[in-house]
Amino acid sequence: MEKGRIALFLDELDEVDRKLRAAMLSALADADFRVVAVSRARDLVGRRQRLSGALALEIQPVCSQDASTYLMTPLPDPTPSGWQELNRRLLDEPGSVVAGTLTNPLAISLLRDIYTDNGGRPVDELLDTARFPSTRSLQNHLLAQVITAAYTPGPNRPRRATPPRPPNGRCVISPRRSPGPKTTVSCAGGASPRGPTPAPG
Repeated sequence: MEKGRIALFLDELDEVDRKLRAAMLSALADADFRVVAVSRARDLVGRRQRLSGALALEIQPVCSQDASTYLMTPLPDPTPSGWQELNRRLLDEPGSVVAGTLTNPLAISLLRDIYTDNGGRPVDELLDTARFPSTRSLQNHLLAQVITAAYTPGPNRPRRATPPRPPNGRCVISPRRSPGPKTTVSCAGGASPRGPTPAPG
């Protein structure tokens, strides 16, 4: 603090009431420290909703080739048949549910955490179009595994402490907007899961 090396991170700024948000941005315009705001872009582009001097960064969809490289690189040789078929659909069937889902950086990193790092789970279950008929259903399936994936030890990460359990034993995981990279994880017991493995952005 003495050296002025301070940064302020504001998450879910778009959830703040519009009038209050305008006042917050006006006050932050004069800040002499770094400010990072996480928000839906369209909620900060209004005439009175802009953060003066700010640079906007927006997550873009990941191309199928980059997603394939990220997912297939850590796999053993020869590549398991389930992964080969998933990769084929990703690259050769752009209209498939798998290909549509894996344009999302969060979905890509979750898939790798759940099916590569933890091992033992058949990745070809994701190819079942009766079970996952849409990108939303597949995204919801991946999101539902995020706590387990975060706290299950794998070859690329050490064992982590068991997350605190809320009184009712449940965590609520909900996508902010589907499709989209922003996700809220709420645990009544105060669990703070490790974030997923960074995906190509």
